[in-house]
Amino acid sequence: MSILSKSKEAQERYWTQRAERVILASEKTAAEMTTDLAKTYREAQKAIQKEIESFYGKYSRDTGMTLEEARQSLSKSEMKSYLEQTQEYYDAIKETGYAFDPAYRQKLHRRLSLKSAVSRLEALQDDIQFQIEKLYAQEQDTFREGLGVAYEDAYYRTIFNIQQGLGFGSPFSSLDTKTIEKAVSQKWLGENYSDRIWTDKDRLTISMGQIIPRGIALGNNPRIIGNDVADQLGVRRSYGERLARTETNFIANAATYDTYKEADIERYQFLATLDNRTSDICQSLDLKIFKLSEKIVGVTYPPTHPYCRSTTVAYFPPDEIDAMFDDVATRIARDPVTGKNYYVPADMPYKEWRASLTEDQGKEFLSTQKREKYYENDKEQLASYKRFIAAAKKEHGNELVSGLFEGMPTTIAGFQELKYLDSKKWEIIKDNRKQLTGSWWKEELEKKKAQG
Repeated sequence: MSILSKSKEAQERYWTQRAERVILASEKTAAEMTTDLAKTYREAQKAIQKEIESFYGKYSRDTGMTLEEARQSLSKSEMKSYLEQTQEYYDAIKETGYAFDPAYRQKLHRRLSLKSAVSRLEALQDDIQFQIEKLYAQEQDTFREGLGVAYEDAYYRTIFNIQQGLGFGSPFSSLDTKTIEKAVSQKWLGENYSDRIWTDKDRLTISMGQIIPRGIALGNNPRIIGNDVADQLGVRRSYGERLARTETNFIANAATYDTYKEADIERYQFLATLDNRTSDICQSLDLKIFKLSEKIVGVTYPPTHPYCRSTTVAYFPPDEIDAMFDDVATRIARDPVTGKNYYVPADMPYKEWRASLTEDQGKEFLSTQKREKYYENDKEQLASYKRFIAAAKKEHGNELVSGLFEGMPTTIAGFQELKYLDSKKWEIIKDNRKQLTGSWWKEELEKKKAQG
């Protein structure tokens, strides 16, 4: 039975509860992202502290180190080691697979052709800069994957809620990798998550460029300088966590908005969280009704501020609900290939509708059914592949494993698209996994060693 056949109170309760579940699911994803970020920042802090202690161990005297001593040029042998280290950083960018800033890659390339002298302090700052670039490249990956999961989950949940609420049982459009990537990278208030992360990286770079020489000039030991570094990383980590929660709210609400458009819903109702932390602006917007054309993120659509927890629900005026039930001549169906709505006779049974599909529609329909039926199993299988590939890279090398799993999707939408619509590539992926567990990879490594 459609929720529209129930009382007004039951309808409102249905839409509100379902919308809250969507936003709670996105908050869970945000919490997982912040856990990953905390680990990444701890690792970066340890790596930077190690660089500082190594620097002092190499150049400081019993009485410490002056800024003038830190600014002395590297010796010829030290310069050779510096260039070798720079080459390792440059190579690491390609091997790790992280989303390093392109400007940093260009900077390293220029360093490799450097002819002028480099000071000890500059060399230390370059070592620290690599750790900063690595930190933010990992943060980019955490956001890209986490926001993709949030968008996908919110999209499917909202589509399901709308179809169940309205009584439309037809197949819905499935998301592909490109659609998710486009959604995740969209800008709001002039920037997207990636822009904001790179901007924050620049802030940390400037701070580190001040903390290290200031600490040396003040005669501080490595521990004190390390504490200053830790404090600054703590500030930036807090910003990253705030960004994760705000961007996740944005992307979940963006997915909800996209489903409104797809379902031809014309109005939405703003829904604030009811507790003592709700902001004044969200309190003032709570239960306000807007047309989709009036949507302005930050003004009439969430998020309206950092850490925003508000969401929206589909709104149906009473006269439109009555009209839905007055018009009994047709019912909505969904084209499995294009995802567009179309109308069929109201008395057309499901089997007759299924038989009316073209060959291409039938294939997409079966794929959609499998994706829905095995969604949870496929999520677990994708996670298993991610763990396997990460472990295999450590054991067998990044180049070999990346080649074997080139184009392997990282989102559940992309994984299901591969599994159910590209059977040849899926068989290759499965075969490569089996081969890596055998002795084949050893033979490949020996070949590569023999080639040089």
